[in-house]
Amino acid sequence: MDLESSSEEMAPFRGVRTRSSTASDSVALMSETRPGVEKKGQFSFAFNIVIILKIATMETIDAVIDGTTLKIFVKVARLGASTVREFRRECQKIWTSKIDDVWMDLSQVTFLDSSGIGALLSLYKLLPTASPCFKLRRVQPAVQAMIELLRLHRIFDVEA
Repeated sequence: MDLESSSEEMAPFRGVRTRSSTASDSVALMSETRPGVEKKGQFSFAFNIVIILKIATMETIDAVIDGTTLKIFVKVARLGASTVREFRRECQKIWTSKIDDVWMDLSQVTFLDSSGIGALLSLYKLLPTASPCFKLRRVQPAVQAMIELLRLHRIFDVEA
């Protein structure tokens, strides 16, 4: 699953069955059946590939852990003092120690204040210090201006 896909593609996960462990957490089981090659005198066979992803749908974010990469789609227009507490709580809920990369889609975010910057930095600090990879994707112009004003584009990998 690519972070640059739209939220419509990220949310439904077509063909995915989920088993809910809590109200906001679920585990997705994706299976794909591939038929074998049938030759004369042989029988065909099928096998299943099962991929397990941790999916969380919450108030401020949709998140997917894909291997060691946490992919976050921020669903609020304003990542500021009024929403940052819930944003941090939801990020902490999904966080595991195995995460090495964070990809964050900020396409819905049109406003970012110092509280939002602090939340991004606190998430960045959770990454391993050896080679942290924190990517901000589909960043709106006003948000990008704030990031560049604070020179955080030196820390975060920012894409418009």
